[in-house]
Amino acid sequence: MELFSRRYLCFICFIFLFVSVLVFGISSHFKILMLLLSALLCIGLALFFAFSKKKRFAVLVSAISFLAASVALFNSWIFVSIPIEKASQYDGTYTAELEIISSEYSDALCSEYNARLLQIGSDEVNIKSYLVCDFDSNFSYGDRIVAVVDSEIADINNYDVDKDIVLFLRVDVSQPIMYAEENEPNIVSFDWLRSKTMALRTSLCAYIDEIFDTDGALVKGMLINEKSDISAFSKSQFRRSGASHLLAVSGLHISLLLGALEILLRRVLVPKKVRIFIILIAGTVFVGLTDFSPSALRATLMLFAVYLNYMLAEENDSVTSLFVSVGLITLFSPFSVSDIGLWLSFFATLGLVTVYPYLHSKISAVFKKFKKHKKLFKILRIITHSLLLTVVANVFVLPLMWYFFGEMSLTALPCNLLLSPLTALFLPACVLSLIFGKITFLGDAIVLFAKLLGSLILATVNLFADMRFALVSLEYPFASVLVVIFAISMAILMVVKLRQKMLICLPCVAFAISFVLSLLVFTLSANTQIYYAGRYDDEIILSERAGRVSVCDMSAGSAYSYWLINDNLPEYSTEIENYIITDISASHATMLKRIYNRTVIRNIYIPIYEDRERILYSKELFELAAKYNTGIHLYGNNDTIALFNDLNVSAYYGSDNNLNEQLVLCFYNEDRILTYSGGYLDDSACLIGAESQYFLIGAHSECESIFDINSYGFSNTRLIFADKGFADSLGISDCYVPRGKGRYREFLVVLE
Repeated sequence: MELFSRRYLCFICFIFLFVSVLVFGISSHFKILMLLLSALLCIGLALFFAFSKKKRFAVLVSAISFLAASVALFNSWIFVSIPIEKASQYDGTYTAELEIISSEYSDALCSEYNARLLQIGSDEVNIKSYLVCDFDSNFSYGDRIVAVVDSEIADINNYDVDKDIVLFLRVDVSQPIMYAEENEPNIVSFDWLRSKTMALRTSLCAYIDEIFDTDGALVKGMLINEKSDISAFSKSQFRRSGASHLLAVSGLHISLLLGALEILLRRVLVPKKVRIFIILIAGTVFVGLTDFSPSALRATLMLFAVYLNYMLAEENDSVTSLFVSVGLITLFSPFSVSDIGLWLSFFATLGLVTVYPYLHSKISAVFKKFKKHKKLFKILRIITHSLLLTVVANVFVLPLMWYFFGEMSLTALPCNLLLSPLTALFLPACVLSLIFGKITFLGDAIVLFAKLLGSLILATVNLFADMRFALVSLEYPFASVLVVIFAISMAILMVVKLRQKMLICLPCVAFAISFVLSLLVFTLSANTQIYYAGRYDDEIILSERAGRVSVCDMSAGSAYSYWLINDNLPEYSTEIENYIITDISASHATMLKRIYNRTVIRNIYIPIYEDRERILYSKELFELAAKYNTGIHLYGNNDTIALFNDLNVSAYYGSDNNLNEQLVLCFYNEDRILTYSGGYLDDSACLIGAESQYFLIGAHSECESIFDINSYGFSNTRLIFADKGFADSLGISDCYVPRGKGRYREFLVVLE
C-alpha cells in the first residue's frame, strides 16, 4: 500500500482512527463485545510472535494494530457511551448544581453557557452540559449555581456546540436561580487556564475595536475566531463563495502567522531548537486567544507534531505527523470524531502532503525548461502552484462536504485563488497593526493597509457569492452515485501504487464530466411543479423547476411564515429566483432578513400601494433588497410576472364594498393551470377560477351561506379547499382538502 509503505506508526494510527469512527455511534454492549474480541486477537498474535521465527515483524505490527483497535474501543466506551447513557437517565425537571465553564452567548433576553453538571437531584454527577437561561444573567467562569432546570439529552451531531456536551439544560424565567456563588476555578485546572485566556481575549477584542473601529469584525473573526460581530448574511456569503474556512481559525491561519514568526527568527539567526521552542510557546498562546477552538487546537497540534518529528529526525514525514496528531486529538477527545471540521482539515492536509508535492515537482520541472522570460514564468509558476494547492485541498474534502452539508461552491477555486495572497498579507498586517497601531503615522499607515486588504477580501467574497449558481446543491437524485464513485476512486488511488502518477487527476476529471452531464440531463428532463403549503393562517405557493424556485408569499410575515417557507424550499435549491409579496406587513422585513441569511433572493416583486402605511413598509423592503443586491420590481393589478419559460403568474386585486381586498393569483402558460383565491369569494374570483384546471380556495376565504358554488360552472375544474370547515359549510364533500395536521407541502401540480 503506497500510503502506508514503511509507515508503520502511520498505519497503527489509521487503525485507531478507523475503529474510533466506526464504533462512535454503536451501543455500549456491542463495543464491549468488540473490545473482548480485539483483546483476544491481540493476545493470540502476541503469543504467535513469541513462538514463531518467521515474519515476526509483521506479526508484531498486527498485534500492535489490534491493540490500537482495543484502545479505540475502550476509549469510546468509557468516554462516549458511558457519559451518554448516564446523561440519558436525567431527562426531566430537576434541582441541579452547576459550575460555569464558559459563556457562549448573551443578550437582553437570553444567556447561554457551557457548564459542568455537578449534582442533579440527589445524585452527584460530572457531566458537561449546555445551559440556557431564558433571561439576562451575568455568570463568570467557575461560578457555581443552584437552579431548577429542564434537562434533555443532547444531539452529539449538533455542530453548534462542543462535541463532548451530552445534556441541554434550560432555566426558565419562572424558575429563578436559587443560589449563585462566585468561585475562582482551581489554578491547576483547564477551566482556570481558559478563564485567564478569555480575559486576555476580551481585552484584545476591545483593543481591536479601538484600532479598527467598524472594520474590526473581520479582524476578530480571522485572527482570534471571534465571530459574534460578523452578520449572518456575511457568513452566508463566505459559505456561498467557498471561503467559509477563512472564518474558522485553522491550519491556514496558524501556518501563516507562525510561519511568519519562524521566518523572522531565522533572519535574526536564532538556533533551530530555540526557534522551535519559541514557536511552540507562541502557538499555545495563540490557541488560548481563540478560546481553544477545535480547529485552531487541532491545527496547532498537527504543527507541533511536525516540529517534534523535525527535531527528532533528519527527514520530516508529514503523513505520519498528520495521522499521529489526529490520533492524539481523538484519544484525548473521543467526541471529536463527530466534528466535521476535524475531518475537513485532515483530508485537506492529507491531499497537501501526498498528492500536492508530486504535482508541484512535475509543474516545477516544466517551468524550469523555459529559459527566456524568467520573471514572467516565475509569476506564472506562483499562480499555478497557488491554484494547484487550492484544487487539491478542495478535491480531497469534496466527498465530506457532499455528505455533511449537501452542497458545494462552484466559485471556491477562483475565489480562493484570489483570497490566498490577500489572506497571506492580511493576517500579518493585522498583527502589525495591533503592535504599532498606537504609533502616529506608522501605525495609521499599517492599519489603513490592513483595512484596505479586509475590504478587498469582503469585496471578493461578495463578488463570487452573488454569482448565479455560485452554490450548487449536492442533494440531486443522481448525487449519491457520484459521491460513491468519487470516494472509491480516491480511496483506491491512495492505497495502490501507480505506474503513471498523473492518473491521480482522473477522479477529478471524471467527477466534473459526470456532474455536468448529470446536471444537464436533470435540468432538461425536470418538470415545473407548483406547491401549495399552509400553516395556521399563513399560506405560500412555490413553483420549482430543476432547483430554481419562485415563491408567492400570502403570509403575515411572522416567524411561522419564515419556517413555512424554509421547510418547503426543495432540498437542492440554493437560491430563490423570484419572491413575490402579495400583501406586505410590518413584519415582512424582519422575516426577509432571516431568509436572506439562509439563501439568496434574485428578484423581489412588491405590489403598488396607495396608502401611506404600506408605502412606508415598501420603502423598508426597498432598502433591505438593495442591501442584499436583489433586483426590485413593482407590479400592479393584473400585471404578469414570468416565473419560468413555461409558467407565468398574474395577481388580481379586487374589492368587496371597498372594505376588503380580494387577492386572486392565476398561474398559466398557454392554459390557465391554477387559480388561488385568498380573500372573500366574490363573483370575479369564482369566474376566473372556473376557467382553470384547479381552483384553490385559501384559508382566508369566506362566503355567505347562500353562496352557490355550482352556479359558476366548475364542471371541468377541480376545487381545492385549504380549510375543511369552509368546505363543509358549503355542503361540498367531493372536493380535495389539502391542509393536514403536521404537513407542509399539501397540494402539488406537475406540468408535464
